[in-house]
This record gives sequence, C-alpha cells and structure tokens, in this order.
Amino acid sequence: ANHLLWTVTDPEAGTTPTMYTYDGAANIQTINHNGVATETRSYDTDERLSGISYSTGDPAVSYGWYSNGLLHVATRGNTTRTLGYDADRRLTSETIAIGGTNYTLGYGHDQYGNPTSETYPDNTFASFYPDYFGRPTEIDRYATNISYYANGAVDQFTYGNNTYHTSNLDNRQLPTLSR
Repeated sequence: ANHLLWTVTDPEAGTTPTMYTYDGAANIQTINHNGVATETRSYDTDERLSGISYSTGDPAVSYGWYSNGLLHVATRGNTTRTLGYDADRRLTSETIAIGGTNYTLGYGHDQYGNPTSETYPDNTFASFYPDYFGRPTEIDRYATNISYYANGAVDQFTYGNNTYHTSNLDNRQLPTLSR
C-alpha cells in the first residue's frame, strides 16, 4: 500500500527479511533487521526525525532542529554533535563533544557559497582556493596545482612534499590509474 518499502530480502544476510513499518505520515516507524534487532524511530511535530532507539540496548540517538529546519544537535550516548550555520544556511561550525571533551571544526565560504577553509580542533587552518566551479585548486601546503577532468574528477595535483599525483580515466570516465 502507498508504494512504501515493506520488506527487503538480502541473500547475503540470510533468509529472514528486513521489515519496515510506517506511521500515518509515511515516516519509517520501525525497522526489524533480519529478526535480530529492531530500530524504532520517533518524529517531532514537523515530521523531522527526533529519535532512534534500539532493541539491542545500544545507546539511543536524539536529534534537535533549528526552527528553519536545519539540524542543530545529534546525541548518542556520551557523544554530542552540535552544528552552527550562517544566515545563508551554510555550515560554519561543528562541535563534537565526547565524554566532556569538545572538538570544534570551523568552515569558511566565499560569497557564492563555495567552501574556502576549514579550521580543525588543534587550530590548524586550511584554505581551499576554489575555482569557478567551487572545486579546490589548492589546499594550503598539503596539495597545490589541483586540476580536474571535464567530468569533475581530479586529474592531477602536487602534494606538499612536491610529489606529483596524476590519474587517467577510461572511456566510461572511471579512474584506471592513479599514481
């Protein structure tokens, strides 16, 4: 009914199928993983995922949302991930607290929304210098002279130690050689 997925049988996982149930809004309510464990999901009044509990006793997951619909916080056990955004809804910060210790990442963007930098928990700063398509052409001292194939795959670049990296694509645009 309603064109929803109810069961999946994976020959590699045995003969017991994974089974799904749904609430009245077609949100997944439970997932029974091959008869071994059940995952139960809950939603807030805006139909956003607010929690997942596990029949195995694993720590539950909870989610909190900003009023604009962006994820604010996710918690599981003693680990919490808190996200911050700018007025244009671009991710600007991410703090992961594990057992009371915070690890913060910062993200910079240009006026077009392309990522331009990351700041790591140890305050290491890396700039990306995006091209007209928003792809990095340089990652500070770690990679320079990054060029791309027309399909967007990386063609070549130079590592920070001046080692040259190149790749080749086959007729299906898949990498055949990377050195």
